[in-house]
Amino acid sequence: MNKNKLLHLLGFILVIAAVYVLVNVTGLRHNILHFHQWIDGFGYWAPTVFFVIYIIATVFMAPISVLTITAGVILGSLVGIVVASVGSALGGGICFLISRYIARDYIKKHLERSHHLNNLDEMTNKYGAYIVAGSRIALIFPCAFLNYGFGLTKVNFSTFLLWTWLGMIPEISAYVLGTNIVYKMILHHKINWMHISVLVLALACVIAVTVRAKKYLSEKKIISDAEMDNDCE
Repeated sequence: MNKNKLLHLLGFILVIAAVYVLVNVTGLRHNILHFHQWIDGFGYWAPTVFFVIYIIATVFMAPISVLTITAGVILGSLVGIVVASVGSALGGGICFLISRYIARDYIKKHLERSHHLNNLDEMTNKYGAYIVAGSRIALIFPCAFLNYGFGLTKVNFSTFLLWTWLGMIPEISAYVLGTNIVYKMILHHKINWMHISVLVLALACVIAVTVRAKKYLSEKKIISDAEMDNDCE
């Protein structure tokens, strides 16, 4: 693990500790509980409502990382991961279809300003599914760019949808799991060091997979060394 990745991991742990302290000191704990209860008011429809919101947010290029974190609070770890990962993939799929069949010229006009579009097209022609999965795992381009950008390439829709979903599962799982653990600590007013250990292990695995994916893509000349440090926003 390189220095930057280690700093990201330590930073994430510090954020968890800061959020825990802030929520309990300021009394936000009660507001979180009320928000959770409001969402629970939808009953069995709560995951569906959240799922639809997630897809709409993805299409309109909203910061879905906020929704991913929220999923850990209102849906729990397992359901949150499923809803967020599938919602992210389907939302990306809609972006792909819009880019390919509905607003191709408009989107191409706005994306072609970036040299990334040409790189993406060339890489997709050579590597197909590998670049779809690798770009998601290695985070070499902004997520919103990828959703619409792949629609301008020759990759087929089923390949894009499947590998987008699989490639984003590690990162989404870490976000949802981490948020759920913090929420439970806030809810019970108690730090569970076993849960913290699980979270650190999960984050370490995600970082390791990301680093390995970037190295593989770099070795295969799919990305340049300069793109090794790009993050998905």
